[in-house]
Amino acid sequence: IDEKKLRDALAQIANPAEAGVTTFSRSFEEIIERLAGPVNEQGQTFFQTGNAAAPLVREGIVRKPDSAAAKVVSIPENAVPEFSGMKDFADWLKGMLAEGGDVRIASTGQTARFTRTNVGASVKRSRSREHRNAYAALREMVANAEYDHYEQPDARHPDRGGQDVYYSALAMGGKLYSVKLKLDVVTEKQKAIESGSGRYAGEDARYKDHKLTEIEIAPTQDRGFAETGKAAHGTDAISEVSLGVLRGNVKPSGIDGGTLRQGASALGAVTSDGEGHYVIRLFRGANLSTLAHETAHVFFLEMERLEREGAADEQMRADLATLREWTAAMDDDAALRAEYDRYQKGAACG
Repeated sequence: IDEKKLRDALAQIANPAEAGVTTFSRSFEEIIERLAGPVNEQGQTFFQTGNAAAPLVREGIVRKPDSAAAKVVSIPENAVPEFSGMKDFADWLKGMLAEGGDVRIASTGQTARFTRTNVGASVKRSRSREHRNAYAALREMVANAEYDHYEQPDARHPDRGGQDVYYSALAMGGKLYSVKLKLDVVTEKQKAIESGSGRYAGEDARYKDHKLTEIEIAPTQDRGFAETGKAAHGTDAISEVSLGVLRGNVKPSGIDGGTLRQGASALGAVTSDGEGHYVIRLFRGANLSTLAHETAHVFFLEMERLEREGAADEQMRADLATLREWTAAMDDDAALRAEYDRYQKGAACG
């Protein structure tokens, strides 16, 4: 981070002497210290928010909030053939993974490679039939994985590049799993050394291992409809899973439009005096999307206030009418609130 540019930007954002109401709770020095990501021994820069407990995120990679969703990858219960021994299984797996070449991770743009060494080591750690069967979906899971955090090299391997941790969702044998994927980060030093010997193929990371954790779906959550219009049950009703559920931060509470989500505990709120003054409150667990969501409420309330006072122009009145037609054409208060909240989500993401 360029310290001078940061200082100039912060100075433009707020001038307490002139505004009289906006102040910083931390000094310039503390803000800069918290924003300037440390650099490890491999020369990699990573970012950490002001919250000391927040996960490390490598520079240039975005960690999505728990409210975001990951696509569910589905495979049959016996997707991997039976083999007489682990060696035959390992040989089949190495060939299968290598056949399609490297995989591009859609969420980060990183390229992942399946090396024979890492795949072989992973097979030796294979814990169960479910774990082995999941290898059949490994390429697709990596391609659809969502980034979680970066782990620095341990004391035994200080010269390594550490690991990126991702999560993916897997439906298999009528059960739903959270799959934690670990990928070794390729350092610039490794790239330089291996390029000379022809071992480096342009990848950013290399698959290390995966771990499955079954997601418990209670009967009250087991609701949904398949595309045929018939009732769907269990994993058939789920096409996406929120990251909060995959990360284990929250328990799943229901299926919303094919997405298994966490409980709807309040992350923020807006209060208004009806005269154009608003207060946005952010609660524990709030993130940047929470602020965008609550700001969407402010926009809607402000449009309604301007209409009441006769200050809304023709375009604003037309826009407000369209919003009301979308959100208010409901039969009861509960349905109205659900549709109104759906609007706020759309506004926050739009």
